[in-house]
Amino acid sequence: MNKYKPILLLVLVFIQGTICGVVGTRLVIRHWVRLALQHPDRVWILVEHRLAVRLDLTPEQRTRTSAILATARHEFQQLRAETQPRHAAIVERLHGELIQLLTPDQREQF
Repeated sequence: MNKYKPILLLVLVFIQGTICGVVGTRLVIRHWVRLALQHPDRVWILVEHRLAVRLDLTPEQRTRTSAILATARHEFQQLRAETQPRHAAIVERLHGELIQLLTPDQREQF
């Protein structure tokens, strides 16, 4: 039994590390998604900064990149404004259909 203890300990440490990694990754991703949804402009600033640093853009390239990204950001905002009512209508219809299937107790919990 003594010769299996180190192996068992190693397996348990590996499993614990895997669990911590999965849970930690989920928490970080949720945090970043929440931030992106709450502050979409910060995402664009981050993208612009990363492009500038990773590609070592010249000042002229940074200016043009900023203009291109600003145009894209505006187009995405327009697209979001156009499609948001359709999204809301689908969610409202879905909610109504689900409510009809549920019992009164389930409705209260829902």
